[in-house]
Amino acid sequence: MAEVRQSMRVECVVAPVDGEGSLVAAGERAGTPGLGVPASGSSVPTTSDVLATSLQQTTDSSLQSQMNTATETAAKRPNRKTNTTATNQPLRIEGKSGEKLSIRFVRDNIVRVSFLPDGKRRVNTTWALDPQHQPSTGSSEGTVFGIHGCDREILFDKVCTDILTKNKSNVWSIASKIVQVQINTGKGHPPQLHWNYQGKILARDLVSTSYAYQKSKTGHGAVFHFMERRSPEEEAYFGLGEVPGYLNRYGARIRLDAVDAMGYNCEPGPMMSGPLYKHYPILFVNVRERTAKIEDIPERWSSLGWYCMFYDNQSRGVVDLGAEISAFRGSYRYIQFEDGDLEYYMIFGKDLKSVVKDLTWLIGLPLMIPRWCLGYLGSTMAYTEAHNTQDELKNFVLQRSEHRIPCDAFHLSSGYSCIDNLDGTFGPRCVFHWNRRRIPSPEEMFTNFSKADISVIPNIKPWLLVDHHPDFHVALESKVFVMDDEVPDSAHFGLFWSGAAGTFSKGAYIDFSSHEGFTWWTERCRVQLIQKGARALWNDNNEYEVDNGMLLCRCGLTMSLMRPVQGMLMARSSMKALLMEHQNERPVVVSRSGSPGIQRYCVQTWSGDNHTSWKTLQWNTPMGLSLSICGWPGSGHDVGGFAGPMPSMELFIRWVQSAMYLPRFCIHSWNSDSTCTEPWSFKDALPTVRGCIEQRYRIHPYLYNLYYEAKMTGLPVVRPLILEFPEDKMCWNAYNDEIDEYMKYMSSCDYLLGEGMLVAPIYTPDTTFRKVYLPTNSDSKTYWLDVKKNKWLSGGEITEAYCTTSDTQPPTFIRSGTVLSTLETIPLSLSIRSITEDDCGREFTIFMGPEIRSIHAEHMEDNGIHLNTVQYLFHFDIKSSLENNTVYCHIKISQRQVLYHNCARECKTTPFKLPFAFINVKLASYHERTLVVIANKQSKEFSCGWGRIPTSWLLLE
Repeated sequence: MAEVRQSMRVECVVAPVDGEGSLVAAGERAGTPGLGVPASGSSVPTTSDVLATSLQQTTDSSLQSQMNTATETAAKRPNRKTNTTATNQPLRIEGKSGEKLSIRFVRDNIVRVSFLPDGKRRVNTTWALDPQHQPSTGSSEGTVFGIHGCDREILFDKVCTDILTKNKSNVWSIASKIVQVQINTGKGHPPQLHWNYQGKILARDLVSTSYAYQKSKTGHGAVFHFMERRSPEEEAYFGLGEVPGYLNRYGARIRLDAVDAMGYNCEPGPMMSGPLYKHYPILFVNVRERTAKIEDIPERWSSLGWYCMFYDNQSRGVVDLGAEISAFRGSYRYIQFEDGDLEYYMIFGKDLKSVVKDLTWLIGLPLMIPRWCLGYLGSTMAYTEAHNTQDELKNFVLQRSEHRIPCDAFHLSSGYSCIDNLDGTFGPRCVFHWNRRRIPSPEEMFTNFSKADISVIPNIKPWLLVDHHPDFHVALESKVFVMDDEVPDSAHFGLFWSGAAGTFSKGAYIDFSSHEGFTWWTERCRVQLIQKGARALWNDNNEYEVDNGMLLCRCGLTMSLMRPVQGMLMARSSMKALLMEHQNERPVVVSRSGSPGIQRYCVQTWSGDNHTSWKTLQWNTPMGLSLSICGWPGSGHDVGGFAGPMPSMELFIRWVQSAMYLPRFCIHSWNSDSTCTEPWSFKDALPTVRGCIEQRYRIHPYLYNLYYEAKMTGLPVVRPLILEFPEDKMCWNAYNDEIDEYMKYMSSCDYLLGEGMLVAPIYTPDTTFRKVYLPTNSDSKTYWLDVKKNKWLSGGEITEAYCTTSDTQPPTFIRSGTVLSTLETIPLSLSIRSITEDDCGREFTIFMGPEIRSIHAEHMEDNGIHLNTVQYLFHFDIKSSLENNTVYCHIKISQRQVLYHNCARECKTTPFKLPFAFINVKLASYHERTLVVIANKQSKEFSCGWGRIPTSWLLLE
């Protein structure tokens, strides 16, 4: 049983000197004024060591002034270096019970804080951070697929940041050019960190309790971090991954865990489900202040800055953002983890976009997706649980062709792996096993899909059933399973989902942290799936939902510290199997569960087994938006609902309209009424469904380029409104007198596709109208083109949108300044693959609203499948002249080799040529304006605002 929670109390401070440490007792002055004194016997430090000087706990300008004074004073001393200290050593604080707290700059705007309750690390390894931050191992293979993660102590070893470390009595400061961390270290008191960004205090630890912990007889115990909480007008919280509810988490209490939450409720309210499938301890915070009224300018709230808190801890936890209150502590928030250390990164920035970019620098950029993943993805549980599975799968391909529905992949649900009961009924699911009665020839099945240009993605689950799986005893002897905590070196057995709904059998989890488990899985993926024809893998039911946290993994850690890590390592193993068979192809792993860092191995995910309802349609959207800013851009939802009855025709149409622009578009179901949700489920809806899917394919070039942007910068494909419009109070997802409840909801549920397209779906039944707020910038008016009305509208206002169940897209508005790239025609083959082979053409529409005078945009084309290939970059420089009502568009195309992943470095570059000879360029709305296209030394005028240009004009020599 855990002991009573205790708080760290300061004993002494260890200041960095010459890369080592100088012990300073709490409450004592560190040497003479103006210069720190090292421990006895050490040489006198120079300014390249440490600058220690008086520090008043007053204004930030006073703090910076004293820093400058200390630097100037030290610079006057003979033989001393000038300016700031160049060091990467942390400032360490030791507690009365042996605890340790260290603060270290990673970059000028990123700080790592490590709280070790035991005085040493409970976990030396991190799997969440990008391995590029670790000193080179000399092997890209080991860096990418190493199962042991990164050593926390040597991470960022080569990073050098200019910092100042200063002290007076009980107050220390460690500062970069833009961030200062002030630490109150009174002896016997809890340490308190104050976070100053560009002259403003953005965050503070709670003064009464900041870093706390529990210990148990086993040595494992919870850790806590308490911070001050401001009012909801002054502070807003976002992130935490795929959590249901409003985007702004203020006032919420959220469990950090991953569970199999089939049929969950994601509508805000007392019955909202949680936790769900993913573990994401990433919190974004915006701090605001009220500016005073100046003459005719009314008072308003403005942002002081943003920061992200990424807690690198994989154990279960709780985040409380204002649900808990205490008269003793005042307004506070906290995070708790049941095990491990408390290590977090503070990432500061002027806006949410810059912080998201720096977060992905820390945890790693996502994989580059192949083009076909952005098509329509078919799926259902019904086919593989039928007695004639192979015939049902053939029929899907025939129906797709008959109804002319574009489709690029099909998810093969786990029924293909079942072992039938003696009476022929559906039996236990055994991963990697093929039921030859239901699918007599897997190779023929894969070939049939391949001829239709449809990739098959088989479902795989990370456990083996003891009494049913034909390979169980061989795997047991190979030591591939998670170990029991009471019987040394033996597998732990538990109950796992077996066959039909609600059936369970004894089984064991694969331990991906062991070399044996990792390689066993990789080989089975290769031999049983990929070599038979699978071109992607679907990692499912990988939450590792075991209650006993003391189970042992062969890496030496307990399951309490490894649940999300197992799912990530499963993704690594699946990805490795794909690359071993197709080294130069972009690997596609789809995973239901996940945690920070998994985006380096999985290109797609979804919101799990949602329930068929109008509320799910609406509130699935902010779940995906929240996950997208946490670093995983490839999210989507089961269109039509997975659990529950077949959706009504109206609900199905609205779901298709809502999801058609999301990064992942998949219709999937396991309907309780034994029906199957398919594009052709409703005859009267078929034209609308087909039209929506065709529109998704038509906009594919824009969608694909957004994923390329995500790969290069970390910015998500679909974005919450606040990401692009952080100063617009209507996007804050906060209720006040000026924002009614409906618009508060919509700031969570409407979304941006990139920065240029606002999508506002219909979320309620029996209606064709809804109100839409058009966001705007604070410094200049933003204009939006209503696609349906072909009319420019002013941002900062509410408009009324109209959308019927016959429309082939939801209410959509294009932002002024956007260049939208689309296909000229959809592929005749009904597959994305053919757009890099056939001449589907490209069309570039310039949205130049009333306030825009110039636009710079880029567009990328490649073959869409390989890692080492050729890329063409289109460069657009566009200027508008009001004098002659003309738009001048300069276009050029450059060519270069591109390597999307180091695993393909040794592969031969796959050649690629542009598959189209002409491009269309046109102006949106203002067709009465003249368009002049200028390419190299040639130009052409189009008085109608539309023109066709040969690509040979555009290519640079």
